[in-house]
Amino acid sequence: MGPGSVPSATTTLNNVGSDVAGVTVTPGSGGPGTNQVQVQGNVPPSTDPVPAVGTLSGPSSAIPGQTVTFAAPYSVSGPASTETVLWKWGDGTSTTQIITAASGTLSATHVYAASSATPYAVTLTMTDNTDGLTTVATFAQTVTQSIFILDATDSGALSLSGNASIKIPGNLVLDSSSKTALTESGNAQVKAAGIQVVGGAQKSGNATWTRACLNWCRPLSLRSSMIALRR
Repeated sequence: MGPGSVPSATTTLNNVGSDVAGVTVTPGSGGPGTNQVQVQGNVPPSTDPVPAVGTLSGPSSAIPGQTVTFAAPYSVSGPASTETVLWKWGDGTSTTQIITAASGTLSATHVYAASSATPYAVTLTMTDNTDGLTTVATFAQTVTQSIFILDATDSGALSLSGNASIKIPGNLVLDSSSKTALTESGNAQVKAAGIQVVGGAQKSGNATWTRACLNWCRPLSLRSSMIALRR
């Protein structure tokens, strides 16, 4: 230690709780002017509330404007407390809830205004208002653009000819009892995740329809005569 140097001290705190069993002071190894202080004891069991959230679930796919519901089971161990639940929807908006029950199901709804090329990242954060402990659950929500034509009597509800094409990442649903609810001719193309028609579908020339079968590949319950078009 050079002239004018200030003696240093190192403090090590181990297992510090409200019930300290003892204090041991040991000389430091740095020579004169240094000390190491060790405080040793046992930490009593925590009595603070501890929140826990299970798996966050939601629909496999949604469309813009549709109300979607998300849910996750939760529990809070320890003494009674209140929890703040923050839902971040991944589109710049959020919803806040206050929970007082010790267990149950967290649930909230949201409407997405637009489709997205990538899933929206939904984040649920539950924070105990007594000790600040938090738990987080996430969900990736797919929102795709779809087309719905709902007219039970419309003949030729959707007709494409020439080089006309419809290509959407979501679903095409035609609710029309007409035998020509969907008609295509020429080089017309329809491509969607799912195509469902009430009534009939006709195509001629080089017209094609393709569905990726990402979802909704089973007939919907709009009408008993609904068919799901195949490739």
